[in-house]
Amino acid sequence: HRDLHSFPTRRSSDLKNIIDHLNVKKKYLIDNEPVIRQKNEGYLTISGYVHVLDKIRNMIDYAANRIYFSAPISIIKKFEENLIERAKNDVKIVILTNEEYEIKNGIVYVMKGMEQIRLIVDTKEVLTGSALKKKDNVCLYSKNQNLVDLFKEMLRGEIILLEQKYNVEDTVLVTMNKEI
Repeated sequence: HRDLHSFPTRRSSDLKNIIDHLNVKKKYLIDNEPVIRQKNEGYLTISGYVHVLDKIRNMIDYAANRIYFSAPISIIKKFEENLIERAKNDVKIVILTNEEYEIKNGIVYVMKGMEQIRLIVDTKEVLTGSALKKKDNVCLYSKNQNLVDLFKEMLRGEIILLEQKYNVEDTVLVTMNKEI
């Protein structure tokens, strides 16, 4: 009996060819990998007092750069500790509310007749809805960039009106335009 490895076989050259062809196909697949499209983010309806509070808290707690929070003072105060914690981590905070309020490293605007919640975090996600009541709470949450941009523009308009009303220096307005 002869050792099978001592004979050159057709198999080894066939196998080499197959591997070479597979490597060519591998390179083609890598070079032509399909681009993963970002999802066209829709929106979620969040209902229920506790669920809305949880969503607001989570959005604030995971903010990395900026928080724009427009809500009645009763809502703002529910998240005071969360906002203070984010401010300690250099998150810029802008609040629009219906009563005087102070937060370290934040800007607060006072506006009468607030009955809506608007929360924009990191220019990536938005939550909006009626001011929280114990019953029948429904808020809209989205990461859809068009919707986020729409709410940014709405908030920017409110800030501009408030700054004009109270003769706020242009430097604040310029800063806000850069951040929003």
